[in-house]
Amino acid sequence: FDIIDRTPPGTAGEIQITDAMTLLLQRDQILGFTFTEGRFDTGTKLEYLRTLVELALERPDVGPGFRELLAEIVEREGLVR
Repeated sequence: FDIIDRTPPGTAGEIQITDAMTLLLQRDQILGFTFTEGRFDTGTKLEYLRTLVELALERPDVGPGFRELLAEIVEREGLVR
């Protein structure tokens, strides 16, 4: 995140994550993952959270437990429709 803070705004005054990644590559390795299905946009806090939930549910190591956790939260908050 310190790299993002040091990334100057680009066109239209927005900070481009790709510019921040270019700066990060000067000091660290970046790992990526190629998706075969779907698309995730993490440009807003809500979409970032959606991405985390979707990907966590797909993981065999945390998916089942995370699904139970979400069900508990939904029930506790009265969000069942």
